[in-house]
Amino acid sequence: MTVRVTSLHVLATRYAAEHLLPADDLGWLFKTCAAGGADKQRALGAWKAIASALPQRTASSVWSAGTRLLHPDNYKVTHPTWR
Repeated sequence: MTVRVTSLHVLATRYAAEHLLPADDLGWLFKTCAAGGADKQRALGAWKAIASALPQRTASSVWSAGTRLLHPDNYKVTHPTWR
């Protein structure tokens, strides 16, 4: 089963709107490893919330798919017009 990029984008922007985070720039969502403190906790919390909306997927697989499909520096993905 695959997670579509639009599903992940909708869930990420919904989370951003609910937590007063920028929905047009999802860069905050990828600060899980290098960042520490509040940035890391915010990103991990977001991925857990997104994964809870996709019960058929593990949190790890949602993070992997989201990083692969939504990360702005991923040159292998042509991002749709919402980017």
